[in-house]
Amino acid sequence: MNLNAISTCLALALVASSCGTRSFSPDEFTTWCSDSENGLVKERSLGGVKFRMEYWPTAMIQLQNQDSSSKAYENMEYFRFHIESEDPIESDLVSEWTSTNEEYQSLTQHLAFEYDDGIQLKIGDKALPCAHYHFERNYGLRPGIDLVFAFENQDQEYEHDRKLVINDQVFGTGRLHFSFDRDHIQKAQQSQIL
Repeated sequence: MNLNAISTCLALALVASSCGTRSFSPDEFTTWCSDSENGLVKERSLGGVKFRMEYWPTAMIQLQNQDSSSKAYENMEYFRFHIESEDPIESDLVSEWTSTNEEYQSLTQHLAFEYDDGIQLKIGDKALPCAHYHFERNYGLRPGIDLVFAFENQDQEYEHDRKLVINDQVFGTGRLHFSFDRDHIQKAQQSQIL
């Protein structure tokens, strides 16, 4: 190989590594996104309840839905919200917070159809309402409950941090704030699944 070819290869390698794009297998990507050290997971405990908010890049939603070709996920930002009791014995959080069957049904209805009221994603000076929302029923088979929030963001720019604000009226915590650094989000969105 001549010196010009070596110089060109080194320059291309340097440019590629500086772009921050990483390639993952599907399992590696899921693990990487769930690792709190990568900045996509925020956790806190209040009033006997543990809250875990995860930023889900578009590729994560495509993996979850086994649909990597769909354009339906474009211009959307996704978050998974996991809520569980700090009590390791209690696996059904809805049962723990209710005392009658009517209360259980009412809370389940609220989580399924109304919990997204008052949830906003703040990006710079924009406040986006929750566009889509899903409550995953698990009937106490695993600890806690999971909710997925989707926000329509036509700009898809990463110049600003993300702040998710939840006005919780179920678990007595009031306003919950989860902030995500723009650099972590950008790195996740630029990652490629092999």
